[in-house]
Amino acid sequence: MPTASDLRSMYNKDELLNEFISTVTIKVEVAARHGDKHENVDVPLGLKKADIEQPLKNAFPECKVTWKWFIQSYEIRWA
Repeated sequence: MPTASDLRSMYNKDELLNEFISTVTIKVEVAARHGDKHENVDVPLGLKKADIEQPLKNAFPECKVTWKWFIQSYEIRWA
């Protein structure tokens, strides 16, 4: 059984954030190919809303990225 320090060393916030942005980018590209104009993305476990807001805006600079409080997810909308 791993110790607490072993478990802490396994958690890498930057790696988790990079994986999240890559996954969202793929989802948005697929949605755009199907003619959709927006995509909703949930905040993954291990990250907080504050952790992903700016990276999402940086990853999609020409898109409107808004927090939808009633569904607790971000909406990425493009023209």
